[in-house]
Amino acid sequence: MLGLALLGLAVPQSPAVARPFLYMSSFDYTGPYATCLANAEKALRAEGFSRDLKSNSSAEEKAGMVYAFYNGEAIIAEIQCIQKAGITLLGVAGIDNESTWKLYQNLRKADW
Repeated sequence: MLGLALLGLAVPQSPAVARPFLYMSSFDYTGPYATCLANAEKALRAEGFSRDLKSNSSAEEKAGMVYAFYNGEAIIAEIQCIQKAGITLLGVAGIDNESTWKLYQNLRKADW
């Protein structure tokens, strides 16, 4: 630390902490999980969530999830489809509250 001080660099005493904002919802869903997943992927792509898009599903469990990062910012969205429980779940998390909230609201209005 002495070397850094000699260079004129300020060294913080504690690490910086970034706390993401997280918004989640659950909805009733009565259709097949595979249809839900396909439509969820379309909804994510339509809102600009396509970076590192991944999907995972289980025919035995009749459930799956799709998630991706937003192209322009550090925001991630995930949609889960659980046919046996009759629900679908939406979650959006990001560092910038305003952008995260806007994208969450847009996805809440989307059909999947």
